[in-house]
Amino acid sequence: MRYEGAEGESIVGEFHYGSASDPKVLESGKGIKTFLTDPPYNLGFDYGPEVNDRQPEEDYHQMMEDVFDACYEAADEDANLFIIHYPQDLAKMWPRLTKKWKFHQWITWAYPANFGHSSKRWTNASRTILWLVKGEPEFYGERVVQPYRIPTDKRIRKLFHEEGQIGTSLYNWWVVNLCKNVSRDKRDYSNQIPEELLERVILSTTNEGDLVADPFSGTFSTSRTAMQLGRRAWGCDLNPEVIKWRPTISDYQPDPDIPEQQYDREYPLYEFMEAGLTEGQLNRVVSHLLRNSSAEQLARAPGIGIGGARAFKERLASSNGTSGPSRTSGGSGQSTLGNFSSEKSSKERASREDDGLRIGISREMFDSQTKMTRGSKEIRESMIQCSMRWDSGSQENRVFSESGNKIGRVSLEYGKPGMFAGVSPGVSTYKPMDMRPRISTKPEWVPDAWELYAPLSELWTLDEVAAREVNSILMRIAWCECFSQNERGEFVLDLDEQTIRRIEQIDSEYSQCFRPYSLSEIILFIEGIAHTDDTNQFQPNRNGKVEGQSGRIRYIKTTIRCARNIADVMGKKTTEKERRKNLAKFINDIARSKGMTNISQSELEEYVLVFDK
Repeated sequence: MRYEGAEGESIVGEFHYGSASDPKVLESGKGIKTFLTDPPYNLGFDYGPEVNDRQPEEDYHQMMEDVFDACYEAADEDANLFIIHYPQDLAKMWPRLTKKWKFHQWITWAYPANFGHSSKRWTNASRTILWLVKGEPEFYGERVVQPYRIPTDKRIRKLFHEEGQIGTSLYNWWVVNLCKNVSRDKRDYSNQIPEELLERVILSTTNEGDLVADPFSGTFSTSRTAMQLGRRAWGCDLNPEVIKWRPTISDYQPDPDIPEQQYDREYPLYEFMEAGLTEGQLNRVVSHLLRNSSAEQLARAPGIGIGGARAFKERLASSNGTSGPSRTSGGSGQSTLGNFSSEKSSKERASREDDGLRIGISREMFDSQTKMTRGSKEIRESMIQCSMRWDSGSQENRVFSESGNKIGRVSLEYGKPGMFAGVSPGVSTYKPMDMRPRISTKPEWVPDAWELYAPLSELWTLDEVAAREVNSILMRIAWCECFSQNERGEFVLDLDEQTIRRIEQIDSEYSQCFRPYSLSEIILFIEGIAHTDDTNQFQPNRNGKVEGQSGRIRYIKTTIRCARNIADVMGKKTTEKERRKNLAKFINDIARSKGMTNISQSELEEYVLVFDK
């Protein structure tokens, strides 16, 4: 990749398909100043068709040794190698890694995590950044700093105001969030490293024009970040599919605007500490203001909105066991659901201006539910006719057909006949159109009803607005409002980008509700059962028509009601015995009506977001 500048043409990016251990890919003597890489961990991650991430341990260690030996030969006389990996694996490879490279520092990267929990050990939420060197490379640690802990100290104020030193050196443990699905730099790839971490290493070990390399490039985040900082980039990878993520010349910034010093991350409250408040005083002031401000006062701050402020105040009051201003010291009150009373209008509950990106149902759509149901019939009948043409299978010969329905990387498939009910031809309960839905990411998952209700009910207890958004998506799916025809004329799920982004955002923010599954997987499985119910209702009628609310719409409404009612029962401030009794009564009511506890049209407004605009 060449750049034409004032001093002529220069190569600012060089990217290869292949292994860095191949001298045709990575030549010796290239003068690379810093290698920064996150290699495959040999844990079975999906890095593409030509990358084996589950090798015998000896083969894996030899591969790593060969690559980093080649890096040493390609490095400048004074160079750095940063390897991001798990500490136990680095320990096993230590003799191989330090055969040529010299140990310099062990850095711990810690990150909040909602996965990897175990009953036998503490949660693994960190990795190691192993810093090895060749020769005596320069270090520019003053470029990325952290704030002073006591900014009011006289010596610190002198450094800050007279010498222009805004902070002090970073510790050898860094807290940087993982690259989430909603991050601006996130690609659809396993185990991507956040740009914030890459940037601090590159700034602290290289200058503009230096060559930065990653022998396991993946999404080319290291190369892209280096080019944006005015460095030259080199990268390679064995996966031919990652070519789509290679940087382009537009990523290169020949004259980047980089301050002489910058903080390692944002510290929005630091100016108050610099003005004289201690960290303890600041915490107490914030607690006092939040507890004693009204929702209207909180809503004046950017980013929260009146809907979010009211929901926050309700949950805070519930957790403290009072509906008025909460006490200023901590309490042990049990957190309960917010107020779901019907006197609140939908406009008060949410609006696009107040709450930012929200997914709901328009007032016009909501007020035309009968029309929406009638309009869904053509699409539902077309999907049923399509599924009748799919290949048939049996319990012994499992044949699944792709439906074309996808959310991100998750797709929905169906097997038929007899696979959903688990019976064979000749058995009285056998129906030729019985189907079993499955999702591509977890094909063996056959959830019981509670596995779909429980995550949605838990979301109700944490964020009622988000729960209503998810219900709004489900109702739009129920009415087939978000389906469109593909090139073969088949109706498939076609959620807009805003809806998909919001699903990913809710999944990321409330991952404790959905794990080990994702919200996308749960939504798609609900769609799978809804279509199966439609098909099963359609076949016995033999009149070529679907029956309005029966099948799809009734099932999705049932799911919505069950999730909400379970959350309501379990969240009430009652004794354990009373909660068990209420839950048992609810389950009994469900069983007596065969699970089809439907929601009336007027009731539905309490379960979804309705936008007046």
